[in-house]
Amino acid sequence: MGFLHPHVATVPPGQPFINAIAAGLINDFSDSPPEALADVTVLLPTRRATRSLREAFLSLSHGKALLLPRIHAIGDVGEDEFSANESGTTDKFNHALDSMLPAISPPQRKLLIAQLIHKWWSTQTNGARGTFDQAIHVSSGFARLLDQFQAARLDMALLDTLVPEEHAAHWQETIDFIRIISEQWPTLLSERGLSDQGMRRNLMLENLTVLWRDSPPETPVVAAGSTGSLPATADLLTVIAKLPRGCVLLPGLDQNLDDKSWQTLEETHPQYALKRLLKRLNIDRKEVQDWGNKENRAEATHRSQLLSELMRPEATVDAWHKLGTPNRAAIQGLRSITCPDLATEATTIAMMMRETIEIAGLTVALVTPDRELAQRVKVELRRWNLDVDDSAGIALADTTAGVFLRLVASMASAQAAPIPALAMLKHHLCSAGMTHESFRDHVATIERATLRGPRPGPGFQGILNAAREANVTGKTLTLLQSIASAGKHLLSLTSSASVPLADILVSHVAFAQWLAADTHGNGEGRLWREEGGETARMLLEEVISTSRNTSPVCGHDYGAIFDKLLADTAIHVNHAEQKRLCIWGPLESRLQHADLVIIGELNEGTWPRRSDTDAWLNRPMRQSLGMMTPEQMVGLSAHDFGQLFCAPNVALIRSVKKAGSETIPSRWLVRLNAILHRAGLEETVDNSAHWTTLVDLLDKTYSERKQILPPAPCPPISARPRRLSVTRIERWMQDPYDIFAREILQLRPLDPIDAAPDAADYGSAVHAALDSFVRRYPKQLPDKALQHLLSIGKDCFGPALAKPSVHIFWWPRFERIASWFIELEQSRRLNLVQSFSEQHGQLQIDAPGGSFTLTAKADRIDLRVDGTLDIIDYKTGSLPSKAKVYSGEAPQLALEAAIANNGGFDNLRNAPSRALVHVRLSGGRPAGDWQMIDQDIPSLAAEASSGLAQLVAAFDDESIPYHAVPSADRAPRHSNYTHLARVSEWSSNGEDV
Repeated sequence: MGFLHPHVATVPPGQPFINAIAAGLINDFSDSPPEALADVTVLLPTRRATRSLREAFLSLSHGKALLLPRIHAIGDVGEDEFSANESGTTDKFNHALDSMLPAISPPQRKLLIAQLIHKWWSTQTNGARGTFDQAIHVSSGFARLLDQFQAARLDMALLDTLVPEEHAAHWQETIDFIRIISEQWPTLLSERGLSDQGMRRNLMLENLTVLWRDSPPETPVVAAGSTGSLPATADLLTVIAKLPRGCVLLPGLDQNLDDKSWQTLEETHPQYALKRLLKRLNIDRKEVQDWGNKENRAEATHRSQLLSELMRPEATVDAWHKLGTPNRAAIQGLRSITCPDLATEATTIAMMMRETIEIAGLTVALVTPDRELAQRVKVELRRWNLDVDDSAGIALADTTAGVFLRLVASMASAQAAPIPALAMLKHHLCSAGMTHESFRDHVATIERATLRGPRPGPGFQGILNAAREANVTGKTLTLLQSIASAGKHLLSLTSSASVPLADILVSHVAFAQWLAADTHGNGEGRLWREEGGETARMLLEEVISTSRNTSPVCGHDYGAIFDKLLADTAIHVNHAEQKRLCIWGPLESRLQHADLVIIGELNEGTWPRRSDTDAWLNRPMRQSLGMMTPEQMVGLSAHDFGQLFCAPNVALIRSVKKAGSETIPSRWLVRLNAILHRAGLEETVDNSAHWTTLVDLLDKTYSERKQILPPAPCPPISARPRRLSVTRIERWMQDPYDIFAREILQLRPLDPIDAAPDAADYGSAVHAALDSFVRRYPKQLPDKALQHLLSIGKDCFGPALAKPSVHIFWWPRFERIASWFIELEQSRRLNLVQSFSEQHGQLQIDAPGGSFTLTAKADRIDLRVDGTLDIIDYKTGSLPSKAKVYSGEAPQLALEAAIANNGGFDNLRNAPSRALVHVRLSGGRPAGDWQMIDQDIPSLAAEASSGLAQLVAAFDDESIPYHAVPSADRAPRHSNYTHLARVSEWSSNGEDV
């Protein structure tokens, strides 16, 4: 029979577009020879649509041998797969293609535009300068602007038509910047023998348009699914519609909309682009026929009629008042779900997707422009070990190879600072010629010995020096020497203020390959075989080649530059088992079909996307230049929504809050709810309660499940401590588990990585300075005592004083403390015989488990002229209240008094305690304060001693556990063992914290 379709047709909304194309063509050529179908050329908007059409033909052939039509994406015309012989074109078209310059790759383009921007910045005298990584960031936005101009076939020279007086001064500066860069860009491309991808695509479409206009092909041509929003595409569609055997197949033309509404369509309406295309084709809407055989042509579905009503243009929206009750068939398969937040929305979608594929053969697709929602759904699906075919792919920067290369770059820019260095060394690709297990053991040794605590010197040499000081030897030291040697060249480049980017990239790749080497030394193969490795290798080869002629960069910025170079590049992994679960963006969803379509994050700003202020051109400028307006973009988004909405089974889902902020439901969802509410069908469609309940049940802890209990270890008496210091007694009362972990399990917290001088270091330095001063001058103060104390303080602060944070913040505090302390000493020492600093003492206590030793190191003890003692404790933090001291909750000084009263301090055996003194050394204003307790000290000391005896006796019972935080009211502010005791789990009764 051959090709029977009219020049312009449509697949009504609600019918699977791709399947309709395949079914129509198979039916047309059912009585023709097999090769007849192969003569048909089908042009589709996207490559994903071409793959889907091939699959649809295979599915509809039911295993029968079938020669497929020539199926191409419109943007690919003229490329290798669209050959001259296949398309029936002539030598003229082939010659035109051969004369075109090859297209520049996206990485090359980004880098070269960044070079122009960076050069332009360097010529500015108004402070408008930036780093090269900032130039790369700006280049991405500028490249998108170029794409918009080229897609609209606009000349950058049109910028000169903008009237400066009509725009703010900063917009004029932006236009000047665009003009300067855009004028240099064609020259730069020409010098390299390249062209922009957008310009090349336009030229190919224009050549094909001219050729088919002048020499129409004898074989059928079908252009399907395009709305002709781009001028070059619209020109080609116009020619195809006039070909003897040509057909333009429109997606979802609304034949239900009344004429008045059709004539008054605004740009935001989903049918506006189709109306504009029909006007260009000089075709009346009523002349457009449905695609397919006569027996398959049917009236639009009830769903599409509902869509037509909810999308009515503003001029005829009053027709809603005349609207009767929509046919219940219109809402069959339609669900609307409102979730409280984005996390619940993601879980709901994942559950719906999993439920759908429980039925063999069914497919489900989430369609959303919100990448955060898409990522959350992918994570939720991992509950059931389900992978999903994500049309956005995986960002190269997030692949295994991409992450490792970024870590190496970050380390190099930071000159092997502890955190970046450890992040790199702990990546699973890091082996340096060893087994990974052995390598990790050595890295752990290096970490503990050199990278925890204060930062070592710069580079791997600094780490190596610190390792030698820490007595690291053997294979670990040898490995560190090897790493330092291998990374020396890269770190020398990134420490330079001006260095060729290509040199850093080459050194970066070489060091990454060395680190990735396995026991066979195969680092190159191992690195590039990883996920994203091949894409990263090709991109870096291209960038290295391009950057050889660019100006030098600052080595310190390399990490940021490398991140920008990897940005905007993705890899696509398609597995057969993923075909039933899909995540599509609106563009990728065009013409696609799934058994269940989920339209996610149906809020304003997402559906449709928010029309943010353009960084380059404001709205009046874009309109003056003839660029696509934000309203037209909303119309295209509305068309995408409409096509999805008419799917037989569709779920509309949104979240009330996102990132803690209230959201606004999409305008289309609001319109739908208004129509359904008027018809009394709103509750029929709303499935929110059902799915919210299921989500709650998914993660809810069952009531019969045993409650998580706090740890209660009961070690034997032989393992329980028989010796503790006075400072640990208070912690024993507040958090016995701390004593269990530290004293019985012998667990010690590690120093933080790359530790900066903090309050603890400051307190230690202050204590050391006062201790040294009092030891040096125990009886009388020297002349110029303040200067002596400050000199001692500088020695105690040591090398840390050279750090800006210490010199600017902590040292002035010590200066104020020193001044306040000397004034205090001048008045106190009038009644003192001698001061004793950091005195050691102990007290034996009889207990059921055997003798228990209480130890102490008193900050200071003053011997008064009357033979009594003042027990003094320095604190740089807050002081305990007198009430806590008397109640025994803060027993430190009272226990030290008990030791003194029992002759426990060697130098002070026969002197009773007179007062307990807390001295606060804040360094603020005032710099210090002191609190004296001098009433009934003997009784207070005796009570503290008795209370400690009772505490020891209690824990000498093996049935008494070492509870974690037995009393929440008396819990310590900080504990190093909270995570070990899993406090956050049992203290919240099993709820998430």
